[in-house]
Amino acid sequence: MKKVKYLPLLQENLGEAAAQRAALLGVTEETELPLDEPLQVRLVHKLEKRSEDHVVQGTACHKGIIFQTYDGGRCITYRLDNGEKLGEFHFGSFYTHNHCGNAIFGTQYPKNNDRFPALYVSGDLTTKACYVESVTETSAELLQTIYFDIEPSTYTGGQVILDFARNRLIYQQREFQKINDPANVYRMCEFPIPSLDDGAEIHFTNADMLCPAYVMPFYPTIYQAAYIEGNMLMQSFGRGKPSYTGAVVGMVCYDTATHEVKHIFDLTADVDVEPEGLFVEDGRVYLCFVNGELYELSPLERML
Repeated sequence: MKKVKYLPLLQENLGEAAAQRAALLGVTEETELPLDEPLQVRLVHKLEKRSEDHVVQGTACHKGIIFQTYDGGRCITYRLDNGEKLGEFHFGSFYTHNHCGNAIFGTQYPKNNDRFPALYVSGDLTTKACYVESVTETSAELLQTIYFDIEPSTYTGGQVILDFARNRLIYQQREFQKINDPANVYRMCEFPIPSLDDGAEIHFTNADMLCPAYVMPFYPTIYQAAYIEGNMLMQSFGRGKPSYTGAVVGMVCYDTATHEVKHIFDLTADVDVEPEGLFVEDGRVYLCFVNGELYELSPLERML
């Protein structure tokens, strides 16, 4: 791993506006970022890149069953071991504005479903909400909708990650609508994970935050799916303009306990298309791309 000065990278790759914004967030001339050696990247399966003309988005997996989501609330399931297609269906949250940008299984099991824990689907482009679904290989039912009625209301682009180590739900947002705006910032709001018994609708406000909202001292353009393993937030990004590191496609590993950037991996040379879905299964990290190709990234130890 090598470390490089952060501000010069910002100026070179994203311009003066990004550097000025970073300075306002506490980045100094001495701030460094860790640039890691490339990961091992292996193609695992070629999944369907569309479901009824809906494009690939977030990906989740439980006990070897992949749930590949598609923009608007579609889902196709596959076996992780051999890629066999098992089912194709609508979520209960089959809404035009449900982007399905991130999908992750929780730990609570719905009533009458002891095979799969509740699936959290987020990234709604209009309603600031996360949809909690009861799923099988061939069907889904909307159990709960979590609304984020938080200020400032101008923040947009929200998606949810579950932090199992600290038992928290993290809601990610950006300040400006334009996702590749170099002056954008990436805000994190932490809430308790609601019980499925709390009802069909949950409304979180600023008063429900477990700590003050915080902004990461970097902005990964264009941020995509994310997953937390232990305390490590694995945040994929791309494919727009080069990011602050110069990478077009990559992954940032951010420690949610210490609020430090631990690793940055440039994936551009291996897979130069937009990443969409990220999950960890049996100690292995998988990343699905917009063309439906599912890759394994290794070794996991280097990302922690």
